[in-house]
Amino acid sequence: MRSQLRSFRNLPMHVVCLCQERVISDEDTDEPVLHTPDLPGGSRGIAMGSVGIIGRIYSQEVKIRNKATKQVTTKWEDRLLVGPHEEYSTKDRTNALGSVVRRPTMPGIISVWNS
Repeated sequence: MRSQLRSFRNLPMHVVCLCQERVISDEDTDEPVLHTPDLPGGSRGIAMGSVGIIGRIYSQEVKIRNKATKQVTTKWEDRLLVGPHEEYSTKDRTNALGSVVRRPTMPGIISVWNS
């Protein structure tokens, strides 16, 4: 698995890997301590070390106010957490995405990566 991950990293193109989330809990309190990619221990270290951006996608309800009618509506907005967080394994080697990317798209992330 390590050689495959390194081979994907060295390709002359952008590679996107998706994985489930593993919750590591405290044995005593059963409280979640860390949310990390669900990979085997040895592969997780190589995968997280060889990529440039690790993010966690989630949806958040957002209130939108219409200035003309002053009516408030709500909608769900996708967000990508890439900034440092004590509970989630995330990173951004570009340092250009900020902590949270609202309405993330792959072309937008790739353009930030290339600049």
